[in-house]
Formats: sequence, C-alpha cells, structure tokens
Amino acid sequence: MESLETLLQVDPQSTDWLDEAGNYGSMLAEVLRALGNQREAEELDKAAISRLTGLVRKDGGNVGWQRKLALAYAEDARRALDMLCAENFDAVFFDLTAAPVDGMPFAVAARRSSAAVNPLIPLFLLQDHVRRREV
Repeated sequence: MESLETLLQVDPQSTDWLDEAGNYGSMLAEVLRALGNQREAEELDKAAISRLTGLVRKDGGNVGWQRKLALAYAEDARRALDMLCAENFDAVFFDLTAAPVDGMPFAVAARRSSAAVNPLIPLFLLQDHVRRREV
C-alpha cells in the first residue's frame, strides 16, 4: 500500500493509480476485517470510498466507478447494521448516502431489524440543508 501512496503523491490526479489504490485498499480491508482488525479495516474502507468519490466526480459517466462506489456504500451500510445488532450505541447519525439494506432505506432496516440490540435507538439523518416541510 505504501508504494501506491507514493505514486499518488507523485501524481495525485492519475485516475489509474486512484482506482488501483481504492481496489487494493478495499481488498486489504477485507483481509484485516477477517483477522479481527476492525479499526484499520474501517480506515482503509473510508479511504477507498473517498478515492472512488473523487473518481466519480472527475468522470461521472464512468459506470464502472459508479458501480464500485455504490457497492462500497452498500457494504458500509450493511456493516453499520451488523454493528447495531452486535453492540449498544446511544444514537446513530447517518446521511442520505447510506445505501439501502436488503432493499430498505437504512433507517427502516435499522428499525425493523429483530436482532438490533436497541431497536428504539435514536436515528439522526444528516443533510446539507434544511427543507421547510421537514421541520
């Protein structure tokens, strides 16, 4: 991973290197997650999502990058729901980019999950602006 990071410092605009770094980071995160290293896996996932987001912004017509980004968000939302079923949290903050889980919006999936530790956990949707009709 260090050599890819070095290449990205040399040419941070290279879409090929950004794509490869995102792919490699996602694969390494899966390995770390399987070994029980959740914290490092989450950091690599966040970096991969950030890189994919940048690639989609550069070329919104690239269906391959859009698909990878959608899959990364879906996996992230599924992991979040799994965490709600395994641990007790005080609240959940999420945004509109949270992917549907099993065909349901994230908030609905969190509420309907029979395995959730706290099924009445407060859910807060974060948005970039307020809509008058939603206040």
